[in-house]
Amino acid sequence: MKKLGSSGLNKSFSFGRCNISNRYAKVFNLLRCNNYIGSRKLKEHSGPFSLNHLETGVVLSSQFLGAMKKKYFYINLAFDGTSSYGIVETITGPTLIGLIKEQFSEFNVHIFPSSRLDRGVSAKDLWLLLIVEKDEFEIDTITLKLKDISIIQLLNIIETNSESRVLNLVDSKIYHYYFQFGGNSQSKFITNFKENLDIDSMKNAAKLFEGCHNFKSFSIRTNKNANYTRNVIHSEIIRGYFNLFPICSLELKDVFCFKVQANGFLRGQVRMMVGALIKIGKKEINIRQLEQALQGDFKEKIGFKVPSQSLILEKSILKSSTRHNS
Repeated sequence: MKKLGSSGLNKSFSFGRCNISNRYAKVFNLLRCNNYIGSRKLKEHSGPFSLNHLETGVVLSSQFLGAMKKKYFYINLAFDGTSSYGIVETITGPTLIGLIKEQFSEFNVHIFPSSRLDRGVSAKDLWLLLIVEKDEFEIDTITLKLKDISIIQLLNIIETNSESRVLNLVDSKIYHYYFQFGGNSQSKFITNFKENLDIDSMKNAAKLFEGCHNFKSFSIRTNKNANYTRNVIHSEIIRGYFNLFPICSLELKDVFCFKVQANGFLRGQVRMMVGALIKIGKKEINIRQLEQALQGDFKEKIGFKVPSQSLILEKSILKSSTRHNS
């Protein structure tokens, strides 16, 4: 057995050629995925630990493994995304995850969203998985940290276990897109189209989205190996009054709303769907062309990207097992 301190690992030491047995492969992969092997984290580990060179592999001592304990939390929140650059961190401007990480700067945290929203899109019901690499960490700390972010309204926090996956939490999502035409927009959350629109034709076209279709013509990015088939559970255009709480206290009065529900969406799909409906309303395309696009027979983009500020993640519908457990 060789005892090593923080300076005991030098560049010549490598795990890459070790024969790791099945018994220890899980531990080895866990450390590798968390950047503890061959990384600064391992080299700068301040406490002593042991490396047992066995005939079948390498085992790290329980003392070092104990330092890797983590806590897991589901966070449910609403946020005004009209002034942000989306959810996932970028170098172009403030994002939701970036703002949250700033508040937790003294901790080593990882954040995974259930939905990846584009720049300018808001949410009334978004779920995040927060992983904190610290054994002693309480829910109250999360509450205090998130209160300082003005665009966030915290709805719920659930402590969970290490086997949880945020992408498996949500069964389907409902999006709303608010619009009007011929007048002046009453809110930043409403897109106003100057031309008159044939709303009846748009309502009929919206129902065509329901079912399992090829949405390649409604995706911002295309890849020849990608799967563009999506199942739309519900799609309609309605007119009425809509409350934006808990994003804000604003009520949208007498506006149109494109409402769509699906198990999953392509990047920019909802905005492209609305763009196609607007073209239907302007009589720039017809129902037959829309049907061809949904069969994958339309080579070009049939819609266009409408402004993102009017798109809101209205509801994340949880899987039945998740609702039962929470």
